[in-house]
Amino acid sequence: GGVLMSIANPDDVKEGVVDFLINEIGIEESKERITEIVNNCVPGWFSEEDTGINIWSKYFPSEVAVKIVDRYKYFHANRYQPVESMIDLCRKLSQKYQVGILSNFSKEFVLEKNYFNREMFNPVIFSGLVNVKKPNPEIYKIYCNAAKCLPENILFVDDKEENVAAARKFGMTAILFFDQKQFEEELRKLNII
Repeated sequence: GGVLMSIANPDDVKEGVVDFLINEIGIEESKERITEIVNNCVPGWFSEEDTGINIWSKYFPSEVAVKIVDRYKYFHANRYQPVESMIDLCRKLSQKYQVGILSNFSKEFVLEKNYFNREMFNPVIFSGLVNVKKPNPEIYKIYCNAAKCLPENILFVDDKEENVAAARKFGMTAILFFDQKQFEEELRKLNII
């Protein structure tokens, strides 16, 4: 999210989740109470989900919490869309370099997506499948092992400063992503394109 995929803004997500809980799940609490729960859950939802924890189980019975995550992946899927120009750039880079994905993304959402062509991207590591997330150094180690590559031979790209700093500390070359133009300029400086 933010490099290869567009992401929804937090307020849009919160409003959508309130409607989803009322209309799709059938939660029968007041809209004010549901909004309060959503305001507590949404900021940490994906972060918790990225490590395999269902935050909704703090407020609802287990079967309802599971249903929320299971059904929301369909509702939420249209909020994330691939950035085609970045996918095209990755396709071009993959003809010369090994290009992989290391992403904080929950298992449930990952399993519903088919944006990541495994012939183009290898390895593909999602935090929700390995139960550790960036910037924890363990996920960089998992990625290096899967890529069969030393950290110093990896160029890491991320839109979050803390993840870039952790990658550098781990021994990778890293670029903080702002937009595609800036990213391509950085690639030129490194003689990659």
